[in-house]
Amino acid sequence: MTNRDYQVGDAITVPWGLDLVQGTVVGAYGEGLGLRVLVEVDLGDGGTEVLPFPPRALELAQQPEGQGPPGAWVQASRYEESLSRVLGKILHAHAPEWPGGVEMSARLGETREIDFLAQLPDRLLLIEAKHYRDAQRPLNSSTLDQMVAYLRRPQRNNLPAVALVVTNAKVPLSVVERAEEYRKAHVPLWVAGWREWDTPVELEMALTEALRFPVSG
Repeated sequence: MTNRDYQVGDAITVPWGLDLVQGTVVGAYGEGLGLRVLVEVDLGDGGTEVLPFPPRALELAQQPEGQGPPGAWVQASRYEESLSRVLGKILHAHAPEWPGGVEMSARLGETREIDFLAQLPDRLLLIEAKHYRDAQRPLNSSTLDQMVAYLRRPQRNNLPAVALVVTNAKVPLSVVERAEEYRKAHVPLWVAGWREWDTPVELEMALTEALRFPVSG
């Protein structure tokens, strides 16, 4: 067994350059954001090669949109990797405030519904990344509704949870206002636009508010 999603012997689609090819899961190593799934790929000349993949890259390759134009999965995977680094920097800037520091991990091993989880002493931070090939596409407010439904479930160690949706797409005013309405109703949910070449001012502002939002255990 590699994790809850990938078993040794599973035949799966994997990224190969800008294309997608078939491979077989043969193992795994690491944990958290460092987890890598080992997949044996047929090179087509009678030889094979075992390659390590982040679980999220494999998940993107399995999704229908990943089967679209060549290389479609690459942008989404790179976006999430860049986002995880930026989030890590922002969180660790706050770490001195919390005894024990910060634990941040990919959420894939527990559920496919949330991309990242940061466990803090007094709360969980749930982060959903929404990447679109067409960055002019507006974020749909239904994404917020899905996050609210998840927020209302029991969480790890019964800690209260706050949530953040991050997207490279346009964030319509109606979606911003929808998130504000949820917070007024004591549902801690934020949305922020961020692209890889942007200074993460909006992202850091939303994340800081989420970390300071009053919660009760």
